[in-house]
Amino acid sequence: MWGIISKLFYPLYPLISSINDKVKVRLLVHDLEQKTFYFVVPIISIVIFTTSPFVNLWLGPNQEMISISVILITSAFMIGITVMPNYQFLIAKGHADKTVILQLSNVLFNTVIFFITFKWIGYYAAVLANISAIMSSFLLSLYYQNKYLQSLIFDSFRQLCKLFFLTSINLTIGYLLSIILHSLWLKILLIPFILFMVSFFSFRYLSIFTAEDILRYVGNNNLLKSIGFKVLLRSNL
Repeated sequence: MWGIISKLFYPLYPLISSINDKVKVRLLVHDLEQKTFYFVVPIISIVIFTTSPFVNLWLGPNQEMISISVILITSAFMIGITVMPNYQFLIAKGHADKTVILQLSNVLFNTVIFFITFKWIGYYAAVLANISAIMSSFLLSLYYQNKYLQSLIFDSFRQLCKLFFLTSINLTIGYLLSIILHSLWLKILLIPFILFMVSFFSFRYLSIFTAEDILRYVGNNNLLKSIGFKVLLRSNL
């Protein structure tokens, strides 16, 4: 997962390096993080409702510990990657030392939380430690983003409402499907497909993407531009 995500964000570093206008960099980082967060919502929902069926098929029943671990750590990880554009900004614009602090924070929280909680919750101390490490880096990254770019991921109540709507509809439909579908295979195959379809329709209904966004990120690629206009823009309904 990390390899795929790194490749997706790979072109961002040279792009940020080439932009000298701080306002443009701020808008780029802010917009990319926000769009990434919207895409992460259905992925987290899919992980929540398909992990247990997948683990049951793979390892057999009564594997709740593994399922819970995968759901919690993967969900935290997906939230954490939304600040990857800011991480690239820190490296590209002379703040690479701050990325070292982010890594140290990750290690520190992972170690401290594990040893503090191990006696009380046993195995789950490792899960809690991983989540704490990821979220500490996430929050610290937002701190640096606000310090150097004067922006966060969401900057208006309307954007937060869109996020809440998207999250609610994904979790509600995912939960209903997990009850209605009894076959493990159907849950694994249908839930991701349906939640992605629901999310893309939600993107259009909420007008999360604009024509300018699509042109900015796909450039002169006519195929991707055409697909983006048809799939993501409400005017094409």
